[in-house]
Amino acid sequence: MGDFVIQYMHMKIETKQQYYEAITAIEAYLQMGLSNLSGEEDSHLNELSKAAEIWEMKEYPMPIKPDFKLY
Repeated sequence: MGDFVIQYMHMKIETKQQYYEAITAIEAYLQMGLSNLSGEEDSHLNELSKAAEIWEMKEYPMPIKPDFKLY
């Protein structure tokens, strides 16, 4: 996973393919267990998570006033 870390540091997700790659890497880190991550892996997980969240907010925005009611 080391090459992936170097390639995607300070990443910006611009395509669905990049998003899927980021989610795959996030899942791999989570399967390793947060307490088992190195400092570099933890930083990369944080960077990936932020980039994925930004992409999700852009691609799947939540309405300010939804048309439905939650019960």
